[in-house]
Amino acid sequence: MLKNIQTKILPILGLFLSMTMPVISADLFQSDRFMLSGFGTLGLTSSGSDELGFRRDATQKEEVYHGDVGFLTDSRAGIQVNAKLNPQFNAAVQLVVKERISHNIDKLLELAFLSYRPTNNLELRFGRLKGAIYMLSEYRDVGFAYLWARPVSEFYGYFLFQSADGMDVQYSMNTPGGGFLQLKAFGGYTHINAPFGDTEWNTGSIPAYGLNLNFEKNNWIFRAGWARAEFEDGDLTIFNDLKDPLQSIPSFLWPDAQGLADKLSYDDSFANFYSLGMTYDNGQWVVQSELGMLNSSKAILPTTMSGYLSLGYRVGKFTPYVVASFIDSTKDRYSSPEPFLPSLQPLHEVVVGAINESRASQNTISVGTRWDLSRHTALKFQWDVRHIKGGEAVLWRLAPQDDFFTKDQTVNTFSINLDFIF
Repeated sequence: MLKNIQTKILPILGLFLSMTMPVISADLFQSDRFMLSGFGTLGLTSSGSDELGFRRDATQKEEVYHGDVGFLTDSRAGIQVNAKLNPQFNAAVQLVVKERISHNIDKLLELAFLSYRPTNNLELRFGRLKGAIYMLSEYRDVGFAYLWARPVSEFYGYFLFQSADGMDVQYSMNTPGGGFLQLKAFGGYTHINAPFGDTEWNTGSIPAYGLNLNFEKNNWIFRAGWARAEFEDGDLTIFNDLKDPLQSIPSFLWPDAQGLADKLSYDDSFANFYSLGMTYDNGQWVVQSELGMLNSSKAILPTTMSGYLSLGYRVGKFTPYVVASFIDSTKDRYSSPEPFLPSLQPLHEVVVGAINESRASQNTISVGTRWDLSRHTALKFQWDVRHIKGGEAVLWRLAPQDDFFTKDQTVNTFSINLDFIF
């Protein structure tokens, strides 16, 4: 059944039309100083599980179960204005409408920065910037810019750091032998807003910073990156309802109660994300791969490896492709001695379940085709077969009747997306 499509598709289609109208008078906007551009995706997604609701990444609240056809999973619309103020100063603003928990103007504003280029090699940007931690960081919402129906969920869907309010500094240079090198450092404050079980993970402004290195030569691009986010206990309040009763239980009734409360605390904790990536594109073959590792100082955000390998081959306007991807929380599931009193056993199960709720272990094979209809539009068909480990499905939304997902499952997902730019 089409999920609330009457109430959800019409406003988004209206926004698409309102954004494409300026194309008729594009000369009014595309001058030496100002340029208006935009992008969008109209997508339909179906999935094959009654227990696990598919979503593009862990920030989405709407999910797709067996029998549903989801319009909001991949559909989005974006508009960007670039301004060339003088030879050294530029500015850009980007608004994106997509499925997420909150839709206030602060959330819609994906980019808003002023850039300063004192030399040809050096650029400084100030404002709201994309977190430069992936190969697709700058354009992960622009479906036309990449081969697949969506950025690979196993790699792009887990680490929730997408943008930051702060600054970045980029130094670029040509290298001997015809290469091109870019080094970027960034820092600022980010904000995470994502569903977590029956509640929300809504942080305050948390410090985030990192480095990345890009090297291009001929048909190759290589990338290495590191990003870090730091938390204080006040940033995360979703576990307070569990911590408070744990801290009030005497140790002789439950010796490990205080230790569990500490596990639920983010006081002075951190998360690091390390990544490597490469792309090869000779005009016919297109190969892309990324590998990442997330580690943190808390069991509630477990050490997790993820990656993918994508292979595509262009045949005229068609590019069939295949992708193998995985995500795996590498350490064993957290366990704790049971309390002495049987009446405390339900609380014990809930707390241990909450600590393990951020685990993700699955592997996926995806096959699809991109059909370039024109220079500005592309139609994509994709079929994903995912094998998910029981109890480690944070990338999915659990059905209300399934508070704990304990069995392994294989889920098929089908997507049809129309991507466009203007």
